[in-house]
Amino acid sequence: MWCSTLKLKARDIVPCFYKLGNQFSSDENLAITQDLIRGSLFVWDGVDEEGSTNNFAAPALAAMVIEFFYTAPLALGPIFPEIFGCEAPKVAICLAATALRAVIDEYNVTRTQQDFNFEYAGYSKVFNGFINMQHIIDANAKHAAKTKALQVAWATSTR
Repeated sequence: MWCSTLKLKARDIVPCFYKLGNQFSSDENLAITQDLIRGSLFVWDGVDEEGSTNNFAAPALAAMVIEFFYTAPLALGPIFPEIFGCEAPKVAICLAATALRAVIDEYNVTRTQQDFNFEYAGYSKVFNGFINMQHIIDANAKHAAKTKALQVAWATSTR
């Protein structure tokens, strides 16, 4: 149930931030999904003034984290302020990114949105990939600081 709710929120967000949906041809949907999935581009937000990638900074990811974990009915942020109060937990960000990927995948196979199960068996590898990406980011002081600032901003944006 909880995973279904997470995926439904991702379904609301994906077409708002990415050019996917019924208004595009099936070939356009396929090309866009493949570009977004390649290198997990859908969780990036370009580069900074120094040319460094803005990792885990995509506006869609921000919306997903804020709306699902902080402002939705029964959101975990207000229920568990000791965990979510100061900064959005990395595991929550990785879970939100995985849900976005699951919705993007719905367009990848058939070129139109199809309902695929959002389950551990199918998406644990994707989630673990995001966790590993987060470890790589954390090992770089500059990137760690940039993502930490986002985590704090997302957690405090609704106060």
